[in-house]
Amino acid sequence: MHHLMAFYSSLAQNAAYAQLAAVADGGMTRNQANQYIMPANMMCIGAHVQGVTTFQAQIQAPSLRTIAYPEISPLVQAAIASPPTLPAWVGYGTNGPRFLMNEAVGVYASENNTGASPTVAGLWITDNLQTAPPGMQITLVASATVTDVVQAWTLSTLTFATQLAAGQYVVTGMGVIGAGANYARLVFPGQTNYRPGVLVDSAVGNKQWRDQFRFGRFGTFGTFQFNAPPQLETFGNAAASHTYTVLLDVIKQ
Repeated sequence: MHHLMAFYSSLAQNAAYAQLAAVADGGMTRNQANQYIMPANMMCIGAHVQGVTTFQAQIQAPSLRTIAYPEISPLVQAAIASPPTLPAWVGYGTNGPRFLMNEAVGVYASENNTGASPTVAGLWITDNLQTAPPGMQITLVASATVTDVVQAWTLSTLTFATQLAAGQYVVTGMGVIGAGANYARLVFPGQTNYRPGVLVDSAVGNKQWRDQFRFGRFGTFGTFQFNAPPQLETFGNAAASHTYTVLLDVIKQ
């Protein structure tokens, strides 16, 4: 299981590796410097950065100073409300940077605009990336209507298109489609610390990132009972009501 952390700041003109603030996160602790504190020995398994004139970004943590701070590359030069147009996904896998317990972790970025540049970032972390169990994978369709808040997580309820059969379901992937958010993640009942997430596709035809997170390619997201499904959290880029289509790949146990 993994956790998706989000960062956001409006970078000053010609900022050079300026800190992006860690946003309020129900599953993660922040320090007074607006950095996340790792709850255990963690691996970074992916990263994403997007801003109109953002041209450099890196992950910074004390343990990474022994070599060099890893660059997040490539990144997306586009407005944070626009869908990614370049390969912004970095899949580190289990070879990614390792963070020490209780270590402060942040994302720092540079921009070359004549004015401020809003920039958003996401880091995917895990202490144990679990592979999907054997079994037939099927896709469940759900929807969620969310009153998004700009650069904040908003919790909502999933409504499934068909009634779920009794049993336990293992989520092996997710796709989220809808305008108004950069990231989306699941909150499983009884498991509030790790909130696995994905990049959001703004439209059905914009599926650049969906396959990265589908059908077990990104490990197991979590497990739920048919009568206690997970909730959806979206990280908004527009303050308005939006409806999202959610595709959950599952194995019924």
